[in-house]
Amino acid sequence: ITLGSLRLDCPAAVVDDNEKNLSLGLQTLRSLKCIINLDKHRLIMGKTDKEEIPFVETVSLNEDK
Repeated sequence: ITLGSLRLDCPAAVVDDNEKNLSLGLQTLRSLKCIINLDKHRLIMGKTDKEEIPFVETVSLNEDK
């Protein structure tokens, strides 16, 4: 897969889900040495070349009320 400018080799499974564009599993996150920055809402990934990928904005049910 390609995320930002990084090309990543990882296993994939295609599922029928209209809500999610991409889900990365824990094993994939670990193997890619990913850092989840909750303050900046970014996923930092890549073993040598680092790429910062913003989280998809979601609205929680509590924020709608």
